[in-house]
Amino acid sequence: MSNEITNTNEWRNAMHAEAERLEAAARLMRVMGMADDQIDAITVLLDFVAAAWHRESARAAREHGRSTPTPRPPVSKLLTRFAETLREKAFAVGKLLPVETRQRLVAVAPAVQASLEAEDPDVVDVIARLMPESAEAIAFVICWFIDVIEKRFAS
Repeated sequence: MSNEITNTNEWRNAMHAEAERLEAAARLMRVMGMADDQIDAITVLLDFVAAAWHRESARAAREHGRSTPTPRPPVSKLLTRFAETLREKAFAVGKLLPVETRQRLVAVAPAVQASLEAEDPDVVDVIARLMPESAEAIAFVICWFIDVIEKRFAS
């Protein structure tokens, strides 16, 4: 943080920016702390760096009308297990959804993915809250709120 701050708004903005940086570091440290060992914690960090690089590359590709690059799969045991669990849960939920609801969800999937890549707190929070639930419960929530989901992510 710079010592060249001259007015109150600059000072407040600098404080908020520093708080956001520290909160992001704390989130990363919490995730690294869930790793099986120190080596896996380091690979978690590498996965986060690769994900950040991919988010920026995907954003730039979208802005320039190019196809988004394929993300590198995680190499850490922790995030590999998480990705597998997420994939299995998504597949199980998809099988439970009525065809029409599944089609509607697929139509907004790119916007949902962009929100996740941008780390939209509302979207991340909803997904984090739903992940521990059963596939049946998640399918019910999606069916119940599909109109809201479409409205939120309509292009």
